Amino acid sequence: MKEAIDCKPGQIIKKDGALYVVRAWYPHKIGDRGGIVVDMKIENLDTGNISMIQPRSQDKFDDVILERKQVQYSYQDGGMYVFIDKNTFDQVEINSELLGDNLGFLKENMELDIFFHEGRAVSVVFPTFVEMEISYTENVVRGDTSGKVLKKAKMEDSGLEIDVPAFCNIGDKIKIDTRTHEYVERVK
Repeated sequence: MKEAIDCKPGQIIKKDGALYVVRAWYPHKIGDRGGIVVDMKIENLDTGNISMIQPRSQDKFDDVILERKQVQYSYQDGGMYVFIDKNTFDQVEINSELLGDNLGFLKENMELDIFFHEGRAVSVVFPTFVEMEISYTENVVRGDTSGKVLKKAKMEDSGLEIDVPAFCNIGDKIKIDTRTHEYVERVK
């Protein structure tokens, strides 16, 4: 059994016999003696419905046994993305919905982990950090030093758009956190 306080985003939980993936997780204290509750945004893996629940931190969810496969991205075929299992060299097809918001980070030969439950892919885990090249960004207004100045930048191939500091230019390689979709640092 897994307690609600231990259910981080991306993890699979079982609630009322159905599988859910945790999309967001916000623990907070209520009142002086109310204890800790966890606001959780969860997505039903069968229906795709998203709901908010608010279990107490010690509430428990059933354990889910998952099989992990290390894969390498190969190519896209229609709406499916084809990966090669690094151990067996079998092809694994994943739809774009399972890749979610991180689809923009997907690059040829990228290594990922895919988790399966009873033969069905239920979760894709991207590397924590990826390096991408800026393909387009605009110049910032000169003299704007009122604080942390950010501007929009489009990334190579995918067109993923994130906020970057004003000193980043077209052609710069940057490190991005795939969990938060935020700029980390410029890569030399």
